[in-house]
Amino acid sequence: MKTIAILALASVAVTFAASDTAALVQGPDRKLRTDAQVQAFRDNKARECHAQFDGYIETLKAGKYKDSEFFKCFRTSDQIFEYVNKLVEQNPTLLTKEAISTTVQGKTIYAYKLTSGTSKPKSLYFQSLIHAREWSAGSSNLYALSSILDDIANKEQTAAELFNLYFVPIVNIDGYDISWNSNRLQRKNANEVDLNRNWPARFDHPEKDKYPTNETYHGTGALSEPETKGIDEWLKSKSSELAGCVDVHSYGGVVLYPNGDTTEPIGNGDDEKFKVLGAKVAAAAGRNYKGQTGGSFGVAIGAFDDYIYRTYKKPVLTIEMAGNTFVASEWTIPHRGKETFRALNQFAKEVSPHKGNGRIPDEVSPHKGNGGGIVFPNEVSPHKGNGGGIVFPDEVSPHKGNGIVFPNEVSPHKGNGGGIVFPED
Repeated sequence: MKTIAILALASVAVTFAASDTAALVQGPDRKLRTDAQVQAFRDNKARECHAQFDGYIETLKAGKYKDSEFFKCFRTSDQIFEYVNKLVEQNPTLLTKEAISTTVQGKTIYAYKLTSGTSKPKSLYFQSLIHAREWSAGSSNLYALSSILDDIANKEQTAAELFNLYFVPIVNIDGYDISWNSNRLQRKNANEVDLNRNWPARFDHPEKDKYPTNETYHGTGALSEPETKGIDEWLKSKSSELAGCVDVHSYGGVVLYPNGDTTEPIGNGDDEKFKVLGAKVAAAAGRNYKGQTGGSFGVAIGAFDDYIYRTYKKPVLTIEMAGNTFVASEWTIPHRGKETFRALNQFAKEVSPHKGNGRIPDEVSPHKGNGGGIVFPNEVSPHKGNGGGIVFPDEVSPHKGNGIVFPNEVSPHKGNGGGIVFPED
């Protein structure tokens, strides 16, 4: 009865809107409505979806997580944590939970650490829902986590063989709850601060970011919010193991990389690395994606990706999920999830200095294989090439070249990178 009443009211409202020349859009049932009416219709459909697909916890099974009815609907924060906590319970040797921050309203932000086999020396960090209304970003991140667990159960190679993987399903829990309970298009946190403008930045914010009523309000200062402050402190505690980060958003169908706070290039050789990284991850995600700098997509001051690159000199991407609305339909969940799963796996392959058969070799080996992995920063691999070939750290080979090089003890003379040279004696 409630659905019938909503449709009836919407029909009346559409008639009025049409006569008032308001713009109409086609809803998921192909009827024309105002944008606000479409949002209300979809919100109601989300609740109906929960009633229809409510028994997923009891049927969860390793190797089949991504096929769970959990992914038939967009889920509330309570449902999300219930689901991931069940994954932890069923996979105690693979998945663990740790608190990394808190929200304005005192809720705990959790990271879920996925480790296949023994713990790895390096880790990747994947977060989503820093912007509350981007529901498909959260479902996609969870779908990727579930798919990797499935692949481990089914003896498939995964990114978890290269790195420990930290998944943060919801950064902005307060805002996400608001998006379910009152304002579907809530972007900011409970303090009405855009958390993706609240990270430390090298430039002053534009005027529009300084007004609390603006959607990109950056707060009273960098890390003014408990969410960002806590994550910053946690990341610093993990700095020795951090090898790369991905921030999942919607929508746009782009894979973004620094610089994002300017349209100017970085200028130290990392632009070329990022271009290759972005292109390969975009290609893995699918034909709906392309790689580009964040600045070319839209300059943003105080965003997570620039903060990670400038603070840790690590590879970082922002993935804007494909689509054309924040209020996506449920049928898109597995499609966006598969794209994210492919993208995150490719990211792990590209940022790993150990390329080849997909399995990380002995930690003492500093050499890239034949896959052209992207290695940041220069301290890890100081010899920049064209993305392929073999590189050596300073301790082994202090001379840059484009061919074969030798340390001083063997060959003190720098050549042009070709041939073999010998010491004077």
